[in-house]
Amino acid sequence: MTRSGIIKSTGFLASALVLLLSWSLLVHFKQARLAAASATPTYIDFVPPKSYTASSLMQEVRARLTPEELALVVNPLLSTPEIDRWAHQATLGATNDESRAMMLFNELAQRAQAGNTNMVAPTRTAQQVFAAWSQHGELLACKDYSVLYVVMARAVGIKAYDVDVDEEADGQQAPHSCAAIVFGNKGLLVDPALCLFGAAHKQFHVLNDLQAIGLYEDQLADPKCWEIACKLAPDLPLVQLNYLDYLVDLGRLNEARGVLQTLKGLDITPATRDYADGKLALGEGRAEDAVELLLKAIAINPHNFAYHICLATAYAEADKATKAVDCLRDALRCPMTAASAEFARSFLADTNGLAAWGLVARAGKWMTKGDFVAALQYCDKAIKLRPEYAEAYYVRAYAKQAKGDTNGASEDYNNAIRINPGLRPTDASRGTP
Repeated sequence: MTRSGIIKSTGFLASALVLLLSWSLLVHFKQARLAAASATPTYIDFVPPKSYTASSLMQEVRARLTPEELALVVNPLLSTPEIDRWAHQATLGATNDESRAMMLFNELAQRAQAGNTNMVAPTRTAQQVFAAWSQHGELLACKDYSVLYVVMARAVGIKAYDVDVDEEADGQQAPHSCAAIVFGNKGLLVDPALCLFGAAHKQFHVLNDLQAIGLYEDQLADPKCWEIACKLAPDLPLVQLNYLDYLVDLGRLNEARGVLQTLKGLDITPATRDYADGKLALGEGRAEDAVELLLKAIAINPHNFAYHICLATAYAEADKATKAVDCLRDALRCPMTAASAEFARSFLADTNGLAAWGLVARAGKWMTKGDFVAALQYCDKAIKLRPEYAEAYYVRAYAKQAKGDTNGASEDYNNAIRINPGLRPTDASRGTP
């Protein structure tokens, strides 16, 4: 799923464009292969999720969130008169709901079939996707197609829902989205991005609108929105997994262990389970255990870039920079956001930086254990390898502050923000405990 980033050089821009082109071609070949294997729509049995009116949906949202959180909530499935009008025009001449559903599918899938599909894109609402539809060269992701299809189908009276796919029809386990429609006691998965009407995806979650809002919030860059997602869609594996990542990265390991137990109580794939265990092991400083678990996850699902990035982190922390480099190269073969690609490429171009990254990560683990002497030693090594590594000074400032060296902490903090002005203030910057 997505995180926004900034392309900082023309060289990276060229690489990013090549990456986007390769992903578009990959989608095109996947469309052709799946379409050939799925010429006949596959009807599925599922219990339609809870339906909400606009009023009852907002009542449920208000009941779960604080007023401050409520101000950050966006419903990605809201329509406009223009979208409604387009849906009605696209279904002129249809005689029943099934023919309407097919005509809407054809309207959207023709764009995907022309190669205007990307595996990653900014998180967008149906209204934002509609605005992007007419923009020349604008690539749409599977989530864009799914939310737009759901809104258009509802505009012409079809029961439609957003769907989070864990395992696709061809067995690939990667984040994916499509739509579900209901005709009486029959259901169909509609996947315009892959040009499949009646897709035979193997593992998926048909979302109610509360969950759809939660999943949308989960893909935004604000950690407050990730907490909102957990309140609105606590039973979605992707939401819990992303929150686990967030907690581990912050060192909030007790909370992360609780989220891991929640995640394991949900319907998740074996690869997801191994990755989650590996992520926690890495957070706990058990790099070798993390490597073993992450290799198992990648053996099951080699297409998830996050697995490769996490394994690279584990190898870097285990002082195995060569293997970490291989993992970053593997990650770049997977669909990923521009920010993640930039992250991987920056360390591939700077092996000293990669080693320093691993040292600082280990310093952070010692910090959480209260061993500030060890944390300082790892930061010292990182700075010796890469003297302009802002994060090394930043972590060392915390360690020095914890040991009572306020002057040294203030100096390190000033060095950190000189190199990277975007780092947030610390207690060390004020010279107080």
